[in-house]
Amino acid sequence: MNGKSSENRIKPLTAVVLAVCIICVILAGYYWIVRPVFLHRPGKNASAVVKVKVVAADSTVKYQEVYDDGGIITLKEPFESDTVEVYTHEMFGPNLSDDAAREVLMAASKQIDHQIIRTKIFIDGETCFALVDLNVNWSDPCCFYIYDAQSKTLKELYQWQNVDITDIALSGS
Repeated sequence: MNGKSSENRIKPLTAVVLAVCIICVILAGYYWIVRPVFLHRPGKNASAVVKVKVVAADSTVKYQEVYDDGGIITLKEPFESDTVEVYTHEMFGPNLSDDAAREVLMAASKQIDHQIIRTKIFIDGETCFALVDLNVNWSDPCCFYIYDAQSKTLKELYQWQNVDITDIALSGS
């Protein structure tokens, strides 16, 4: 009789443990698979800021459009790049000669808490962008910013891992 009653108690416990495991698998699948797909989509009221040509470390190329709310979409076709001035500043490189590029670099050094490895500055008319490669332990974040000349601050638009941006075009141009 004791064997039978302990068997009856084990079955409900097994069912509860199994249910908890299934819920955990579903939640993990949502946060690691489903959510990242929708996480970076622009919101309804977001405005497109800039189109970028993104080159990954494995040389794959993506054409993407970055929005002011941190959203991003992948474009189906390449875009025609704007004619821009590009300045690159390495961690121990020489000083920049362009005043606008120097302002962007100073804003980056004041605002960013991590060690900056490289800053690539794009000047498209009156609009400045910065791709900043950071030294953060085991990852290679590349943060893309737009520069606000009035407040002399950077606003982060998007962050990739271990990429380069080679071309840009202002959205709507």
